[in-house]
Amino acid sequence: MKLRSYELVQKGFHLTCTSMFHVDLLLLFQMFADNNLEVHRESLDAIPQQLSTPSRIF
Repeated sequence: MKLRSYELVQKGFHLTCTSMFHVDLLLLFQMFADNNLEVHRESLDAIPQQLSTPSRIF
């Protein structure tokens, strides 16, 4: 019976670690997505400035 409870504790610990790891991954992905949005927002803000400044093609 002792071995059984040890296995359960081990499985529970493993599950906790995995879920914590997934949460970390989600947070990392969220940070990356927010950062990406910020970059896109900056580049979108820069487009009207680029359009308003006349650039020579030739």
